[in-house]
Amino acid sequence: MWTILRFLALTMILGVVQLQPCVPRDYGANSVVCVCNATYCDFLEPYSNESISNGNYLHYTSSMARLRLQRDAKTFVKNASIEVDATFQVNRATKYQKIIGFGGAMTDSTAINIHSMSEAAGNNILRTYFGEGGSKYSLIRVPMGASDFSTEYYTYDDVAGDTSLQYFALRQFEDYQLKSSIIVFVPSQQIPYLKQIQNISSQDIKLFTAPWSAPYWMKDNGTAFGRSTLRLENYKPWAHYFVKYFDAYADANITFWGLTPQNEPNQGGVHKVHIISMGWTAKQLRGFIAEHLGPTLEENGYSYLKLMAYDDSGLYLPEYLQSILKNETTRSYVSGVAIHAYHDDNIDPNIISNLQNEFPDMFFLYTEGEYRENI
Repeated sequence: MWTILRFLALTMILGVVQLQPCVPRDYGANSVVCVCNATYCDFLEPYSNESISNGNYLHYTSSMARLRLQRDAKTFVKNASIEVDATFQVNRATKYQKIIGFGGAMTDSTAINIHSMSEAAGNNILRTYFGEGGSKYSLIRVPMGASDFSTEYYTYDDVAGDTSLQYFALRQFEDYQLKSSIIVFVPSQQIPYLKQIQNISSQDIKLFTAPWSAPYWMKDNGTAFGRSTLRLENYKPWAHYFVKYFDAYADANITFWGLTPQNEPNQGGVHKVHIISMGWTAKQLRGFIAEHLGPTLEENGYSYLKLMAYDDSGLYLPEYLQSILKNETTRSYVSGVAIHAYHDDNIDPNIISNLQNEFPDMFFLYTEGEYRENI
C-alpha cells in the first residue's frame, strides 16, 4: 500500500544551550578532536520529553569551527509565505532487515588502553560508548584469543597434542583482568569489565566472538601466521575448544549472543599474511560447521548462539556464501552472515541485496571495519 506524505517548509525558533568545553587536540585535519579524560567526554546532556515533542526538537552541531555537540533547542513553525509542497511515496508493504545494533571490538589493545587510564577516565570512556548520552553501543566483538590487535600472539592451549584440551585456560591478564574483569579499584572488589558495561547500558549487550587462529599445533604449518589450515584430525578438538571458551566465560557470568567460526578465513588461505590467521576454503568450513561445530555446540547447550558464516570482506562473499549454504545441514546451524567493510569500492553494491533475496532467512551484519585511505 502506498501512502502519500506532504511536507511544508518550516521556519525554526531556536535557543542555544552551551555544553561544557572540551580539551581540544589538533591532528592537522583542519579540525580538532576533544580528548576524553577524567573530567570531560562527548556526552549529550539530559533532555526533557517536552523538548522533543509538540513541534520541539533538539539539533546538535559539531563543526570544523570547533563546536562540539552544541545543542540548539528549536521549534517547527509553519510559514505560509514560503510554503512548498513535496511529495514522498512510501511503500509500507516493503520491509527490510531490522537493525541488530551498533558496536565495536573489545580487543586486547582496546582493553589495555582503557586499563592504562585513571578510574574516572576509564569510566567516562565506557559511558561515552555504552551509556545514556553516549553512543549506546549494543554489540561487542570479543576475539577468541589473540588477534592482530594483541601485544603478543597466544592461544588458550599451547600444549602440543592436547586433543582432550585438559590444559585449556583463559589468559590471566588478557581475559580475567582486561576483557572479563579490568581492574577498576573500588572498595575491596574488582568490577568485571564486560559486566560493568552491561551495568552502564540501559539495553541488552550482545557479545559475539571469533577466533583468529587455532592452537598452532592443530595447524598444518605449526605457526601463528603464514598460509595455513586446520589439520583434519583436529576438527573435533577444535569444535570442543569453542565449548571450553564459552564455558570459561560463563563461569565468569558472561554470556555470549553469537560467534563466527573464523575471522577472515581467506587470510592464511587465499592470502599469505604476516598476522595471526588460519585459512579455510568454503568447502572446509561447510564441513566443519555441519559435522563438528554445529553439533558440538548443540550437544553442550549452546544451540541458542547465533552462528554467522564468512566474517571477511565482500571480495569473495557471493561464491563463498553460496558454497557454504548449499549444504542443508550446514545451513540449519547458520543464523546470519558476517561481513567486513573493506574493499567495498571494488565490489558490486548490489551484492548484499542480492544475497539477502537469495537467503531471506539470514541476517547480514558488518562485524569489522576501519577508516583508512585506499582501503
